[in-house]
Amino acid sequence: MLSKINLPSECMLQLAEIIVANPDKSDRLAAMTHAAGHSIISAAIGVVVNHIEITQEQGVFGMEWDCLVRLEPQQDQEITNLTEHEKALAAAMHFIGGYAGESLKGSNPAKSSVSDRYCAEFLCAQLDRLYKMPDHTFFNRVSNLATEILVDNLGIYAAIIDALDSESLLRGEGLSSGLATIKKVSLQEMLGGLQ
Repeated sequence: MLSKINLPSECMLQLAEIIVANPDKSDRLAAMTHAAGHSIISAAIGVVVNHIEITQEQGVFGMEWDCLVRLEPQQDQEITNLTEHEKALAAAMHFIGGYAGESLKGSNPAKSSVSDRYCAEFLCAQLDRLYKMPDHTFFNRVSNLATEILVDNLGIYAAIIDALDSESLLRGEGLSSGLATIKKVSLQEMLGGLQ
């Protein structure tokens, strides 16, 4: 029998149908790279992204940039039939996507990205314990794979950032067809046949 994976409530809120991130409060580029990272990594794990938006709102310290990545509520069989451990790994991949997106562009990841990284590390630490692996084994796999996926899809990453720079909202066929070209990740392979 598989052991249960525990997820802090902070992370559970982020796994809702809508993912809202608050990248560096004064940096629109950070918001765009964060959104691009989440979107590409989500597509790589088989999640349908149907809406990306960059907004500017009045905050405590002035105008702040936020990004919103809306995920398709009805996932295909590939996602819904995952084991609990594969779902934990998929969630860790999604969480690290925004952080990796900002890091790839050379930004110093903001507090929200650090929160995303915390959720990924928390899930991966549990997988390390369950599979009796050295500390940070799964986090290193997730982090390295996220960076590889973004590097392999630099054209799409750059296109999302460019499109968000001029439009602030992406949705529809153009978004879904671009993300559909991203090679899917095998979560079973990432677990290394350990289940």
